[in-house]
Amino acid sequence: MDRKQKQALNRLRALAALKRDAEMAQLSALARTRARLQAAVDALDQHRPVLGGACDWRMADRAAAAQPAAKRAAPVHGDAHGQDTTPPAAPVPAQTARADAGITDSPALIKARLQHRRWVEIQRSLLNQRLAQVTADWLTRRPAAIRAFGRVSVLDRLASQAKEQRAGTQQDT
Repeated sequence: MDRKQKQALNRLRALAALKRDAEMAQLSALARTRARLQAAVDALDQHRPVLGGACDWRMADRAAAAQPAAKRAAPVHGDAHGQDTTPPAAPVPAQTARADAGITDSPALIKARLQHRRWVEIQRSLLNQRLAQVTADWLTRRPAAIRAFGRVSVLDRLASQAKEQRAGTQQDT
């Protein structure tokens, strides 16, 4: 291999490496965008409000009834003077749910929750559309990146073969 061919091969290797790096940068940016969009969709799923209503306190009643009576009744403790030192009992979930039932049954609150749910669904739809577009772009660019890696690999192999041939010809002389 003469000097001009060696220089051309080195230039091609450098250009192929630049192309590979550019393709990898694009794929990396798309992967980061995909991860960010997926995290946003997951965040919407985690903060989904539960629509309150009359069924909430009924479920709390069932849960309280299912709890054994021994767990619900706190033992009475007294101090040396005979005064009750029983810690104040936590409110029973059914009582708390019934007390809050007036708030959760509020038409304005139900309307706000429905509007929030609608907003979440719209946001999820928009994020899923964008995620699909980014994924399609990533899948479109992937073959170009694979080709760029292949070019670099082939040119590196050619350069190493040329180097071996030079070393072999120098040993013969």
